[in-house]
Amino acid sequence: MLIRQVSTTTDAGLGLPVNMINYRMDLGRMRRVISKVVRGLYFLETGLALPLDTQMVIRLFSPDVTIPEGWQNMLAAPLEDKGANPDVFAYRCDLVAPINLWLMLIWDRFIVGVMYERPDGHLLAQTSAGTVRD
Repeated sequence: MLIRQVSTTTDAGLGLPVNMINYRMDLGRMRRVISKVVRGLYFLETGLALPLDTQMVIRLFSPDVTIPEGWQNMLAAPLEDKGANPDVFAYRCDLVAPINLWLMLIWDRFIVGVMYERPDGHLLAQTSAGTVRD
């Protein structure tokens, strides 16, 4: 299971405050799922397969944590928000720069950031119609 609810009492016997729920995440599994989502979205955006050996940096941001400056710049950029139901899943991507960036909003609560070096030979251009191959 990717995320599972666990006891609200720690191993040391300390209890969490009322109205809090404690979850444990399988980070390895989360990384594999996010990687597959990005690969699928990359194909949807470009028509190209992202190589399997692409090394990705994946960051999970909760709403109460300040997002680092590099990611904030992407939020401020004039990029189109995409996703059929933004309350469940929305994303934006910058595939033109040498370092490709993705931000995904999941359940209107968690922000996932992904970055990786653009694959060799995948030169893309941003147009008003979206991302296209050169």
